[in-house]
Parts: sequence; C-alpha cells; structure tokens
Amino acid sequence: MGPATQDVPPAAPQEPSHRMPATRGPIEDSSLGGSQADRTLSQLVVNIVSNEEDLARVEPEWVALEHLCGNTLPFRTAAWTLAWWTHLRRECSAVRDSLALRTLRTQGGVLVGVAPLMLTERPGAGFFRTRCLQFIGADPNITELRGALWDKRYEVACFQALRDDVIRRARGWDWMVWSGVPANSSASAILDGGVTWRPTTPYYTLSLGGDWRTFKSALGRNIKESLRKCYNSLSREGLRHSLGVVSRPADVGGALQEFFRMHGERSMATMGVGHPNVFAQPNARAFLVDVCERLARRDQLRIFQLHVGGGIVATRIGFAMGGSLYLYYSGYERDFGKYSVMTTLLSEVIQYGFLAGLKSVNLSTGNDVSKTRWGPREWLEYAGETRSTRPRGRLAHAVHQLVAKAPHSREVRKFAVGLLSRERLTEAPSAEPA
Repeated sequence: MGPATQDVPPAAPQEPSHRMPATRGPIEDSSLGGSQADRTLSQLVVNIVSNEEDLARVEPEWVALEHLCGNTLPFRTAAWTLAWWTHLRRECSAVRDSLALRTLRTQGGVLVGVAPLMLTERPGAGFFRTRCLQFIGADPNITELRGALWDKRYEVACFQALRDDVIRRARGWDWMVWSGVPANSSASAILDGGVTWRPTTPYYTLSLGGDWRTFKSALGRNIKESLRKCYNSLSREGLRHSLGVVSRPADVGGALQEFFRMHGERSMATMGVGHPNVFAQPNARAFLVDVCERLARRDQLRIFQLHVGGGIVATRIGFAMGGSLYLYYSGYERDFGKYSVMTTLLSEVIQYGFLAGLKSVNLSTGNDVSKTRWGPREWLEYAGETRSTRPRGRLAHAVHQLVAKAPHSREVRKFAVGLLSRERLTEAPSAEPA
C-alpha cells in the first residue's frame, strides 16, 4: 500500500447556488473589526495586479476568501493561479500573456472578490497584434472551469464593478472573454448589452447525504450492474484490492510520477472513450507538481491509488475543499483495463467520501456516460465575449476570427492588412485610461 496520511475531514460544504442576490445597488461595507453601527454603504474598489510580486502578496487574503466562500473548485484558488502563471503563461514572439488580475475590495479594504485576468496578445496581420482580455487558465484541457471567486454576498456588486472597470479601460484590449458565469443567475443580466453568451461544458456533482449503502441502493440498474461486474472480475481471479490515499506533501512527488506514467498509459488505451495525454509536455507536468504541492501543504490534495495484487493499477487526483471532493484527471495500467478498474476506483473514492464526512463529490466536466450513469446533478456555467466599443477593437476581433479560420490563407491576411491599415488612419485618439 502506498504512502498515506490520516485524512482530516474538511469543513461542511456550501452547495453551489445558481441564485444571486436581487439587489443591484450599493452594498454594505462590512470591514473586519467594524461594528454594525460603523458599516456604511459604499461601492467596491477595483485594483489591477500586474506583476508577480503583488500577486504573491495577495495570496494570504485570497486563501482567506476561499474559506469564507466555501470554495469547492481548485481552479478558483490562489494556488492554481500562482502555479499556472509560473509554468504555463506564454511569452514569445507569437503569443504573449500579461498579468491583469483584478482585486475587488470594500471601501474598508476587505477583499471580497478576485478576477484572475490576463491580457493575451497575438499576431493579427502584418505588424498588428490582437489583444484579448481573458481569465487565467487559457490552456486546452488543464484548467477545466475558469472564472472569478466572489464572496456570495457581494457577487452582483463584483460583476458590476468588474464590468465597469474593464469597459472604462477598453483602450487596452480588443475583446474580453467572460468565464464562469452561473446559469440562471442575474450576473448575465448585469453583463448583457454587447455580450455574446454560450454555454460551457457542464460539470456534475453527487450529493453524499446518508451512507454508502443507501446511496448505492438508489443508483440506476446500469451502474449497479457495472459495479457488480468490476468487483467480481477481480474476485474471480483471486485479486484483492485496497484504496491508498496520498495527501502528505513529502509523498506528492512519487505519487505524481506514478500518475504521469499511468495517465500516459490511459491515453494509449484502445478500449472505450479516447483520452489525450494532457500532461505530455514538461511545463504541464511541472505545473501539476507545483499546484499539488501547494494544495497538499493546505491539506487539500488527495491522490487516490487503487492497489491490486500488491501493485498500483489505477490512480486519480482529487482536491478536497469546501466540504467537497473535486475529481481531476486519472490513469491506469492498460493490462487492467479489462477489469474496469477506473469504475472500481471511483466507487472506492465515493465510499472514502462518506467515511471522511464529505458532503459532495464533483465528477468534473464533460457529460460522458461514465459520469451521467451515477445520476449526478448537472451544473452549467456560461462564457461570453464583450467586444471593445472602439473601432480598432471591433476590427481586431474580426481579423482574429478571419485569421483563426484560415491561418495560411494569403488572401485573408491581405484583406485583413488592408482593413487594419485604413483603420489606423481613421481612428481618432482617445482620452480613455490605458
């Protein structure tokens, strides 16, 4: 059995909510240490964090905000942003990411929201560069749910303040990509008027009320049969199984090496749904080691390992926070694929959740049958684009779309250069802040 530590059950969770406060006016400044009589109505103050030193200084307050919010998503943590910015930001002639994170505070200085934004510049046509303001985590598969973190009491005010700030600074970007806006919330109404919305990939959660026996009895026939088969397939061959849980910082490195190997093995499997090797590149592996070590120091990492016959045959990374367990990427030995060890591992992890006193398990994003057959609750977050009202911004966005659709088309590039040349001659100077 692999290295493990005794797990301290996290605090009780706060279930995600699609409802947001109805008020859209000024908000109450509940600064720490102030009495009720001292509280005043005030607007939020938005500040930009544009360098790594200031980003590191925000971390302690950000972590405190995570706990206050009952945050259950690793992607909204300071640890994720700091590790991502260290290992995955792009800085080359083709693409350049610049830190543009926003903090939102009450008039009393209390941090109530963080929007981890960055400005991404890309070649458009000729020497023209397009500028996209977006949330940190613009990677193909690593960051599954991008977005901001708010104190729920201030969520509407945070959206209002962030919207006003980025629009006021429209001279510095061509279009903005909003992410992580909950479905059926009033946030979309705040941001409407020029935002083109689209649903993102859903994610799924299981409520762990009661106990494993009760939970299992309520499952559908299909998943019950799958569980019976995967456990019986091991028993028939005399293979005994057990679950190992790695959570100590000192054990993270070794457990992740096993994960990288088996994650790569899974990507080469020919049975079932295909899975890419998300961590094939060195910087992606360095990022995962960094963020896992950071979260392990806060007792928020769980690397689950299924042991069969004395060896590890399957593994999955989990993040325990806000009373919930977020299940991230996995891997397994291909020779054990015939035993459906991933289903066995998930079953064992859910049982661990009951024993640890967790209230929910997040099965992550994607609506494939491996998740939906458990009968989970579906959550949707929306993404959308706001184009700058400046002529340059609108045109830059159009050029970006043209070049993206036909990156090697000489005609498209020639047309784009012509448009941009005319635009540079006709656009008047602006008094907007940079």
